[in-house]
Amino acid sequence: MNDNGSGGDMVAGDGIYTITLGAADVLHDFTPDDVNRNFVGYLHLYFGGTQQGQYNIFIDILTTNIPPVEINMVSSDVQYTEHLVNIVDPSFFSNFPRETIIQRF
Repeated sequence: MNDNGSGGDMVAGDGIYTITLGAADVLHDFTPDDVNRNFVGYLHLYFGGTQQGQYNIFIDILTTNIPPVEINMVSSDVQYTEHLVNIVDPSFFSNFPRETIIQRF
């Protein structure tokens, strides 16, 4: 993983780390039983020499058994498909504007 502005990382030093995995790594041991989510390994987080956490890493895999979906744009902050609606509200986590989101829906 790197945060140096190269190898897929857009801005050096911004705290957003990037990794590139090859297809063989992503598809290793993938079977239909994985339901389009393949386990690729663990992310170990360290602070100095001390491990602070371990997280499972899964990658979603698009196969031919997933039908195409038409995405309909309502506005710059609302889109929907036949079964899903996405509403973007930057203030959601700071003040949980439930009524505003319900009205947008």
